[in-house]
Parts: sequence; structure tokens; C-alpha cells
Amino acid sequence: TKLAVDWETGHLKAFRKIIRNLALIIAALTVLAVGGAWLLGIPVISLLYPNLREGLSTCRAALILIILGGALNAFMNLFYYSLVIMKKQKYIFGVYGLVSLMAVLVSTPFVRWGGIFGGALAYVVLTGALMVLFGLIDLAGILEHKRKNPEQRNLE
Repeated sequence: TKLAVDWETGHLKAFRKIIRNLALIIAALTVLAVGGAWLLGIPVISLLYPNLREGLSTCRAALILIILGGALNAFMNLFYYSLVIMKKQKYIFGVYGLVSLMAVLVSTPFVRWGGIFGGALAYVVLTGALMVLFGLIDLAGILEHKRKNPEQRNLE
């Protein structure tokens, strides 16, 4: 892929630009998805499941959190694949292990506290943790590459 070629050839500016553009696309699609879910989510689900109509009306906030969690998941995957391109896979397992431990600690209390809303909030917190950790490791990888390859700075 162009992203992998840019990384391997030291074109960090082009690499960062692709990551930035993909992140902007994810952000724009998130705005559309949240807006659509806010306006149409409950009515459409109510059409599909009319017997749940009464209970669904109180679930709009949880629906929005689930959509936001999906957006965080998209960002997390962008950062994950950047790590693979950078050959930083050794960190991925550790991050998943840490966030799995977080899941054990937060999921049950969140669900007991807030029901479906608490479960959705736990999903956002855990997916956000993956996104932030992978993003920070990406950033560290880019900075390390710049430090170890000063001769490639003219390629930026």
C-alpha cells in the first residue's frame, strides 16, 4: 500500500498526511452517523421491532455511545494497522492484554450502574483506551524513526 511504501522509504510527511486524511474521513463519517442515529435511530429500530418501541425511547443516549464507540474502533484500527506497517506488532498484544484487564474491572460495575447505557459507556471507555494507546505508540514510532534516520528528514 502507499502507506507502507511511504513508511519504508522514509516519506514521513506523506505517511502522516495519509493517516491524517483517513482520520478526517472517519471523523466526518462519525458526525454523519451520530446525527443519523440521533434523528433516525430509534424510529427505525422501532419499525423493525415494534414490540420494543416503548423501551427504546429511553435508549437514545446508549445508541449514540455505541455509534461513538464504533468511531473510536475505526480510529483504533487505523492506528493498529499503522503499528503493523511500522513493525511495532510486539506492542499490540500488550495493549490488548492491558485493556482486557480493564474490561474485567469496569464492565460489570458499569452495567450494574447503568444497564444498557453503562454497557455502552464501558464499550466507549475500553475502545477509547485502545485507540489512545495505539495512537501514542504510533506517535512514539514516528518520533523514533525521525530520530534514528536524520538523513531522511529531507524527504519530508
